[in-house]
Amino acid sequence: MRFEADLQIEIDGTVVAVGSDDGTLVVTASDLRPVLASLRTYGPMPAKALRRAAAQLDASGATVRVDTPSARVLTIGREARPQLLTRLIGISHMRVESIPSAVAAICPKKIVLIAAAILAAAGGLAVGRLVRSS
Repeated sequence: MRFEADLQIEIDGTVVAVGSDDGTLVVTASDLRPVLASLRTYGPMPAKALRRAAAQLDASGATVRVDTPSARVLTIGREARPQLLTRLIGISHMRVESIPSAVAAICPKKIVLIAAAILAAAGGLAVGRLVRSS
């Protein structure tokens, strides 16, 4: 299955572009929170539903990619190359392309800054321990 699309919609003030790139459906939004909130109006998106959607996309040969203007966030379907994170939750046809971009796209900026500070501190501690143990 190949997609061809060129559409812009607005969801709660956020412009969402739906296009295609070499047959892949590409959804691009600067803020994914309104997009996710609108999807939740259809009910919760448990891992089981996501697993089923990913498998159906793969079976039909289709791929959907979710991007922000600065980064690829998620690939689901045929072209997805799963990593440990998605395998752990049992979704074999999905890849979180950039965890920091995913967090930044769906979380308030304060949470992103706090998470970045925690990760930087943890990284600093790990490097400090490596240096001391050498």
